[in-house]
Amino acid sequence: MPNLRTAGMFLLIALVGVLLATNFACADENISAPRALEGWRLPDVEGQWVDFSPQQAPGHRLLLFWATWCPYCKALMPHLERFRRNNADRDIEFYALNIWEDSDPKAYVAKMDFNFRLILDADNVAKRYGIKGTPGVLLVNQDNEVVYERRSGSPPEQVITDLEFIVSNRKKP
Repeated sequence: MPNLRTAGMFLLIALVGVLLATNFACADENISAPRALEGWRLPDVEGQWVDFSPQQAPGHRLLLFWATWCPYCKALMPHLERFRRNNADRDIEFYALNIWEDSDPKAYVAKMDFNFRLILDADNVAKRYGIKGTPGVLLVNQDNEVVYERRSGSPPEQVITDLEFIVSNRKKP
């Protein structure tokens, strides 16, 4: 008859293995097979039309779906602004698509000194892209494919680590 202590240790080792495998799998969920996005056309806060299409940009485009009432957005946005400044030499365009808003996003972005292209009333784009919560983050490549999507609950540091990995290592073939 097997020793109960040995069986318990075996079970513990198996459980740790499963947890580690799940953790690695979850990290990889943010960097998944690309999916193409539909284009859209909306005005930014300056009244300039933004045409989001496959032919629009030679590099990456980061889409942040956010709202002023969202504490997770407020935690993530300074990290994204730092990421934007640190990658100013790369071809990355940043869009802050405000959704489900009940306050003044223009004043908030100005107060915080964020330099994202601010687009208001982007609820329909969020719906078409399947954004179910804030902050939603999509990184889109030059072929208009999503190469990163923030998983719910991902802390700001993990989002930035994932984005850095993608823009540093993934090149168009």
